[in-house]
Amino acid sequence: MKKTLIACAVALMLLAGCASSKPGLVLSEAKPVGTMEKKSYQDDHIRIEFLAVDLNMVFVLTNKTGEALRVLWDESAFVDESGVSHRVMHTAQGLSERNQTQQPSVIAPGATLRDGLAPIDYAKWSRHGSTQKQEMLSKKSLGKKVGLLLPVQFKDQKEEYFFEFFVAKSRN
Repeated sequence: MKKTLIACAVALMLLAGCASSKPGLVLSEAKPVGTMEKKSYQDDHIRIEFLAVDLNMVFVLTNKTGEALRVLWDESAFVDESGVSHRVMHTAQGLSERNQTQQPSVIAPGATLRDGLAPIDYAKWSRHGSTQKQEMLSKKSLGKKVGLLLPVQFKDQKEEYFFEFFVAKSRN
């Protein structure tokens, strides 16, 4: 019996070692309360799906309302595995504009925004003059939680969405 258990444990460790050590995201908590799945969330206003691409976070956000909504980038933040909050920039924001005000992304009724984000302090100029981004998700993030604060404005009302993710090994 002990030999069988040891053999099973060794086999599981070997299989785990064969899996990619590339981090993937699993949505573990969201506020306000809505319908949550492994990588997506929805309520009466939005549906959002998250993906880890090249160790960074991308999302697809759909406006489910009959009014335009705005993603308030200057009020958004990424919370790393140590609990440190970082200002973010989205893909339309260039590194040279990182300290400037970011205009909100406007999403028409029923429309979808595909975007990515990165903590501003994770991006730097390389010695060749190009943008060099540090990965949001790394091996040190594995087995820990990270978060995203994403304020969205509907007409005169603002909803602060907070998404918490468990960083797990990806099978990709």
